[in-house]
Order: sequence, then C-alpha cells, then structure tokens
Amino acid sequence: MSGGSYDYLYLKETEDLFKLDNINYLSDMAVVLSKEGYEDVSRDVVRLIEYIKSAWNRVDVLREQLSDVMRSVEWFDSLDFDLDTLKEHIEMYRLDKKDLKEGDGNADEIPKD
Repeated sequence: MSGGSYDYLYLKETEDLFKLDNINYLSDMAVVLSKEGYEDVSRDVVRLIEYIKSAWNRVDVLREQLSDVMRSVEWFDSLDFDLDTLKEHIEMYRLDKKDLKEGDGNADEIPKD
C-alpha cells in the first residue's frame, strides 16, 4: 500500500495544518503512535494540535475585537468613510480596549484560549 492515508500531511505548509481535516489527521496519527508504544512522540503531536487550536482561538478573539476597525479602514480607503468616521471608530476601539484593561483582562495581552 502506498502513502496518502493522511492526505500527505507531512508535505503540508504550516498554514494548512490549521484546517480541520488536517487537525483530525494529526489526532489520528497521535492515536497510532500511542498504540504502537511511542507515547512521547504521540504527546508531541497532541501538543502540536493544542498549539494550533490555541493560536486559532487567540487570532479569532483579536480579529473579532478589531473587526470594526478593519472594516472602517477598508471603507475609508475606498472612500466610503471620511476621516472623521475612521477616527470615531478607532476611538471606540480604544475605549473598548481601555475598558478591558480596567476590567478583568489585560487588553494589551494577546488573548489566550
């Protein structure tokens, strides 16, 4: 039997590892490694999965926080918003960030899981 059981996961670029199918393949590989007695390597694969999921979550939270600013810059750059509107949205973002900082979280820290 030739390779390809995991869609040639070993050839994938880093960004491709963030796709759900590839995360599932990594999980399957960890199971195989564990069953064959390679617990240390299996744990490393599981750790890779955890890193991927953590990074995904952190980026998703920060993307959500910045979404209005990103939209405003895009619309400003395409002349749909004027500079005052852009400034207004940036100030709203800063106020939200300040509120986070004064609350439970640290708004300057990249969000964790």
